[in-house]
Amino acid sequence: MTRNSILNIDRGVGFDELMDALKTACRASEVSTGLIMYMNRERSLESAMEMLDLAETHRGDIIGVGLDSYEEGNTPIKFQDFYHRARKEGYRLTAHCDCDQKNAVEHANQCVHKLGLERIDHGLHVLDDPALIEVVRDRKITLTMCPTWRPSDPEPRRLAALRKMLDLGLRVCLNTDDPEEFASRYLTHTMQQVQKHGAFSAEEMTQFMRNAFDGAWISDDQRRRHLRELETHLKTHTA
Repeated sequence: MTRNSILNIDRGVGFDELMDALKTACRASEVSTGLIMYMNRERSLESAMEMLDLAETHRGDIIGVGLDSYEEGNTPIKFQDFYHRARKEGYRLTAHCDCDQKNAVEHANQCVHKLGLERIDHGLHVLDDPALIEVVRDRKITLTMCPTWRPSDPEPRRLAALRKMLDLGLRVCLNTDDPEEFASRYLTHTMQQVQKHGAFSAEEMTQFMRNAFDGAWISDDQRRRHLRELETHLKTHTA
């Protein structure tokens, strides 16, 4: 992901220079990568539009756009024009909706009904609005829940919410959130602890991963290959 790029530009790092560094890192990586350009919601709509202008020459390297940083006073609808333009330009759309924020349910509704997002990062408070649950399920909007925990926490957080989302048939998947800052660390460790403390079956853990691949911004061929590998793994380890 490219985050807060305008801040880097303010510090004297050019957008092209930033993108060259990110692309070099992606090429050197041993895993499949994709860049998502996140806007700092504490800044203006105009600065977000400027980011789209700067990104035009790198359009083939950026698969989507998102929204992050401090939410209070910076509602999703503030960037409605930015998202409308990004959609027209072919970007995939997501936004960060943090947990336990002021007006969190309204923010989730704006993401779905005003911005038309394909994915909501976290998405916990979708559960607080029965009508929104129906829309999110019908549109197959991906919820990238992060059950992260700190050393002071006895177990992964939000396990009951994860269970409810799965039972409701929502497209929820498991994700990390700044793994170096949390005791949950990277995804393998997170999934192990979620299964252990949440008493999720192998089939349920596989469903989290199916949801992740179904909602991933990858080619259909990649998706089919990953899903086949996932089903083979499930059969092999539950036979």
